Amino acid sequence: MESKGVFYYIQMLLIGTFIGAFIGGIIITSNLYGAMIGGICTGITLTLTIYLCDKYKYQKTSDFIIYGIAGVIPGGLIGGNTTLGLGVIGTFIGMIIFLCLFGTISVTLIARQKANSIYLSFKGEPLYYTLSSFIGVWLGYLFASLIVNNLVTGSHIHIWQAIIQFFVPFFLSLFFSFSSGFLLAANLKRPILGAVFTFTSSSLVLWIGIDIAPMLFLPGSGLLWAGLFIGSLLLTMSVMALVFPAMNMFIGSLIIVLSILSFVGAVGGLIIGGVLGIIGGAFIIGWKGNDEITSKQLAEAKETKLAQSVIYVHEKMIAAGKDEV
Repeated sequence: MESKGVFYYIQMLLIGTFIGAFIGGIIITSNLYGAMIGGICTGITLTLTIYLCDKYKYQKTSDFIIYGIAGVIPGGLIGGNTTLGLGVIGTFIGMIIFLCLFGTISVTLIARQKANSIYLSFKGEPLYYTLSSFIGVWLGYLFASLIVNNLVTGSHIHIWQAIIQFFVPFFLSLFFSFSSGFLLAANLKRPILGAVFTFTSSSLVLWIGIDIAPMLFLPGSGLLWAGLFIGSLLLTMSVMALVFPAMNMFIGSLIIVLSILSFVGAVGGLIIGGVLGIIGGAFIIGWKGNDEITSKQLAEAKETKLAQSVIYVHEKMIAAGKDEV
């Protein structure tokens, strides 16, 4: 990840303020004053640290911090979970472990995938990582609670509760943070971003449809069937967009129409589902295909292969004692 001017450091300031407010206002003092002091101090410290790393060319250290800091809040929430019973100590241990974990992933897995064009960076990436990891761990706790309350029974319920409330938020925070770059890279070949939005929309619309399913057989419940029907169609369209990317205009338009109709029969999947469907359909319509991208990638590949060939020949000349440089 390279320095990108003022906006880049504004992101560092916002990230540091957000995390500092969490630490100072929730973990240490539990008041607004602590949140303000923690936010200001952490924001300035993080921004200055990244600036110095960029200035003196410590790029790996900079990447480690930027990606790693996204794991601080998930680590604090998971480590301080009352189910684990570790209290404030568990919170700080979780923050340190997750910072190291997220940072290590960045300088190993993500760096390799960037080199192979399997992962793409984007503007606002640092801020996105921090916010999305927080959203991921929050959703993880919601799903974990649903699993524990509805599926876990027996004498070992507390053990299973601790395991589920650790791993589900953990994996969702990782997924929400690091999936974006992979999706952007995959979107070069197929409209996967639009498909993901549409799939999420279909899940919410179907959820509403299933939730009201016991009412479907009551008199005058004709519209209630729309939730199941429209949700199923949206789910099908999200798959169709990946299988038949050349039909993106038709599929995207149909998704938008279905998303609008979902407000009638399924409250728009809690409104969010309908909005996500409209966004997903727009993404699919706006997908440009891979002709232009393929030619660009081909040109870059040729340049890379040429450079590799020159380096290879040069190394051979040195090995044979024929280097004239």
